[in-house]
Order: sequence, then structure tokens, then C-alpha cells
Amino acid sequence: MRKLAIIFLSFFILSCAKKVPPQGGDKDTDPPVLVNSTPEMFSIHFKGREFTLEFDELFTLDNVYSQLVVSPLLLSKPKVKANRNQLTVSFEEENLRENTTYTFNFADAIKDHNEGNILKNFSYVFSTGDFIDSLKLTGRIIDALTEEPIENVAVMLYDSYEDSLPLTTPPSYFGKTDEDGKYTIAYVKEGQYKFFALEDQNQNYIYDQPSERIGFMYELIDLVPDSFYVYNIPLFQEENRVQYVSKVIAKPYGFITIIMNKPFGKMEFKIHDRDEDKEEFKYKLWPGKDTLQFWFPDYEEEFILEITDGFEFSDSIDVKIEPVFSLEEMPEFSITANVIGKMDLGANLDIEMKHPLELWNPSVIKLWEDSVEVVIEPYLIDSTKLIVRVDYEWKENSKYNLIVGLGAFTDMYDQKNDVYDLKFGAQEESYYGVINLDINLFQKEWPYILEMFNKDKKTLKTHQIYQSTRIEFPQLLPGDYGFRIIEDFNENGRWDPGNYELGMLPEPIYYFKEMVNVRSNWELDQTWNLDTE
Repeated sequence: MRKLAIIFLSFFILSCAKKVPPQGGDKDTDPPVLVNSTPEMFSIHFKGREFTLEFDELFTLDNVYSQLVVSPLLLSKPKVKANRNQLTVSFEEENLRENTTYTFNFADAIKDHNEGNILKNFSYVFSTGDFIDSLKLTGRIIDALTEEPIENVAVMLYDSYEDSLPLTTPPSYFGKTDEDGKYTIAYVKEGQYKFFALEDQNQNYIYDQPSERIGFMYELIDLVPDSFYVYNIPLFQEENRVQYVSKVIAKPYGFITIIMNKPFGKMEFKIHDRDEDKEEFKYKLWPGKDTLQFWFPDYEEEFILEITDGFEFSDSIDVKIEPVFSLEEMPEFSITANVIGKMDLGANLDIEMKHPLELWNPSVIKLWEDSVEVVIEPYLIDSTKLIVRVDYEWKENSKYNLIVGLGAFTDMYDQKNDVYDLKFGAQEESYYGVINLDINLFQKEWPYILEMFNKDKKTLKTHQIYQSTRIEFPQLLPGDYGFRIIEDFNENGRWDPGNYELGMLPEPIYYFKEMVNVRSNWELDQTWNLDTE
């Protein structure tokens, strides 16, 4: 018994020792390496229905079915099976094209088992013909308006030339963009191709969704041996010509927001199945934008709201208003102002209500400047009665106190305001900076649009220009500012995307070389030679 116990213990210790990994040494940073493939990589006269890849270590697959790109496309997705260090891809029901080079690009799907080192953009290639096609094209896909790179865009080539192909037929070859918007389509056959890029939301390689962004080249591209091809293409969403209600939000009591699919110009509404003797509701239309807002009075009713532009567009919404039975449920009256701390010189002071006003008394709205009451003439800025504006020439370093007296405002729900006491200062002139921008342009038959924007790409100022000029941007807050120029082909004062059916590319946009940093009390001179770009 003693002998057996000793032997067992020794075996146990040795077995445990074998499981301890070696200590120290450099961390493994190498991805798996292909050591064998069946058939061999770059085989010709391929007639099989599967291939097997063998790597030098164990590996795992990460979202292989979403990352694997097969070009030209197969009619159905191939099956992928991993077993230790071997990977088998099968396509048993596929009839491969004759004399065609196929590429199976695994993107970042293959990584080693222990450290997760990725074998980036690994491809397996074979040909059903006598040779491997060797032509390649690369490039970047960027947003046409912002120039930001776009990931996961399908970049597609068609070996037929009909304009309807992207709308009806999967491509002959394709690749996908990475996080930098870069793409590569390799092992392409010599010939002419139609080029089309698609933000393929439903993954069918067909442009069939109005919300999908696209990019295209108007002319065919001609691929010939011993040439290098780079195509950088802007992506855009076509302007939907059909107007419709995109979303209805009705969370707060009596307040409905209707969002259209695109900005509207003229917009009207009609009420159906509503008693004529009932109190009118309040509404606000935002011309040139995509939002309509309605406020309804305090009683139960149900009716149909029809929205129309008076011509082609008409849409109806069923509206049901539940009554409010207690003050606790009534929407709270509130006032806000567009100033915190210091008012910008030259700006208007806006007092905004949460609900439209029924009555208001401007005589109890008072303003003091350095403890001295000054004369003001508040006024409503539109028929919705949501904003009361005060125009005043603010003086730097002065202190201001705005008092809105008790009951100055009565909203449509018969609620009145409490006393509103707002103290603020005025900004110093030295706080601002100035940019003087000299622009040298090509003289063209159409105008240009110059836009200044902030670091969030929000447009702050717009100028229409026809020739080389100097534009001053005074009283700028400290921060970073950018500039872009749009060629306004149709002279409508805004940027227009392209239209594939009409063969129209998006209006060209040019960005200034860098963001301009503005500091307090600085005046900067910048020159933009667009005529040499």
C-alpha cells in the first residue's frame, strides 16, 4: 500500500507540473500563419466545391459570416467550419463561373486562440481558368458633405453597362471599406466596368432603400494591365422627392411633435371630425425645416389631422387627447432665457415659454443696467407666442437684471408665471476674435456658397459669393472654426446631393486646409487659394 501511494503521488506531481506554462519571455504578438492549403493558394483550373486552410497554431473565428467577402459574389453564403488549426470553406451548391478568379477575403475574422492576434485581410484566391487575374483598384469612400470616412460600404463593379444594374442585380466584383473608408478590390479581370458604392443596409447588394447612401462614377472605368487605379468617391443620400410623416411624438400632455422625412416649404393642415365650437389649438410650423408642433386645449376629444402642402403631399394622423383631471397632471409652466452668465454683445435676449401664451403684459417686464432701470420694448417674435424678445445694446462690463413680474404671462392652460429674476453681465469686446478670409476663386457661371462651421460641423455663418473676395468674420467666440465652399450649380443657396437616375453627382465641396483657432483679442488673416487646388 505504501509503495502504491508513493507512485501515485509522484505521478500526480509530474502531471500537474506539465500543466504550468513557462514563466517569462516575450508576449506572443504574431497572428496565425498559413502553412498549407488544399488546393494550393492561387490554384488554376479549380473545379472543387471546397478548400481547406491549415495554420501554424490554434485559432478562433470572429463574426466570420459577416466579415467574409467573396468576390465575385456567390449565389448563397458558403459554409465555414473550424477544427483546431484547420479551416474549411464549402460551397457545394454553387456553379462557379468559367475563366474567373475568386477571392475569399476574411477581413479580421481569423485570430490566434491565446492572445487574439488578428490575421488582417487574409485572402484565399483561386481561378477556374488558365490564369489568375491580377488587376486591382483601391480608394476611399467619404461622406460627400462632411468628408468623414465611412465604414462597411460595399464598393461594387459590374461587367455590364445598363444603368439599372445597381437597382436590380448583384455586382460582378465587390469589396468593403474599413474604418478609414479604404477599400481594395483585387484579382479583377481586364475590361470595362460600371462603378457603384452602396451603404447596403439590408445586405442584398442592391440599391433598393431610399435611406441607403450611394456613390457612383458617371463614366465606365477601363481596367488594363500594368496600371494602378485609385478612385476616391463621395457617398450621399438621394433627396427623397416624396414627402411623408416620418415620426409622431406625443409624450407630454397636449403637445404633439410631427417630424417629416425631409424639410418642407409651404405646409398647411386641415381638421376633420372636430366640433367647430371647440377652442382652437395652437401650432407652429418651421418653414425650411422638418418639424411641426401642436398644442391642444384641456378637454377630451378625438379627430383627424390632415397635413398637406396644397399640391402633391397629403398625410393624415388620428389624434386622441385625454383630459387632465388634476393640477398635478397639468404641464408645468416654465420660463427660460438664452443667457447664462454673460450676454454676447449684439445678441438678442429671448424669453422662451414651454407652452404658447394666451395673454401677456409687457409692462411688468423690467430691465436694470448697473442698478438703473432702462426702457425696453419686449415683443413676440411669431404667432405661436412662445418667445418674447428684448432688443438692447448691451454695454461691456455692465451688470444687468431682468425681472418678469408675477402673472406677466398666462399660457393656453390658464397657468401664470411666478416672478422670474435673471441676473447677468455683458461680454467684453476683448473676449472676441476676428478672422479675415481672403478667397481666390475660379470664375464660373454659378455662385459659390461659403459656410463657416464649428468643431461639431454645425454651420454658423453663410455667404454667397461670385468672385474672389475678402470676408471678415468679427466677434467670434474663442474656439476652432472651419470653412467649406460649395459650388451652387442650381443657385438655390444650399448644397444638393446627387441623383443616380438623372446621372447627377453631388455638388462639389471644398474644405479649408485646417480648422482655424481663434483666441480672445486676436485678429487672424487667412488666405484660401481655391483657384490653385
